[in-house]
Amino acid sequence: MTSKGHRKWVYDIAFIRGTRLLVTGSDKSLRVWNLDTGKQVGEPLLGHDAEVMTVAASPDGRWIVSGGWNGSILIWEVATDKTELKRVPVSFKRHSKRGISGVVFAPDSETFASASRDATVCVWRKTGKTVFGPLNVGSCAGSVSYSPDGKKLAAGTEDYFIMVSVSSVDLADTSKYQMLPQETSSNSLIWTLDSLTR
Repeated sequence: MTSKGHRKWVYDIAFIRGTRLLVTGSDKSLRVWNLDTGKQVGEPLLGHDAEVMTVAASPDGRWIVSGGWNGSILIWEVATDKTELKRVPVSFKRHSKRGISGVVFAPDSETFASASRDATVCVWRKTGKTVFGPLNVGSCAGSVSYSPDGKKLAAGTEDYFIMVSVSSVDLADTSKYQMLPQETSSNSLIWTLDSLTR
């Protein structure tokens, strides 16, 4: 099945839990697709002033977060009937105007993290409040991921794989971070079910 709608590359996709819907990010817009029909649901979701580089859905299926090439981050609420999304008027401004390369929700669906090409990582409440950050990770941050239990946050950069226990340490205390050098950049991270990263 091939679905057509975006005019440029699709940079990221996210499945909305509890639905048969898929969200894609591309040409300054998000689009929602019905997985059964392959057809677009509703109109393109506008709000970004630059290409949408990354999207993520919350575990409870109620929220979408999207990051743009110009550093913008937007939140979208999934309608109660699970058929459409609407933008939530919340501002997230801690990264510079460089691309957001990764976003991910924590298991609680209230908190999410973002990684940016400006070499920083931030953690946010979906209300717009910053939990911590921007944390300077030294080089372009390409990915970010929560462990399944929500106790650890991992970020991949051009030079390091960084992991921190978010439940037991002061997130501002970089001496508590595990920073492991790597030969190539981390554009994607995933955790195993036992909360060991891969």
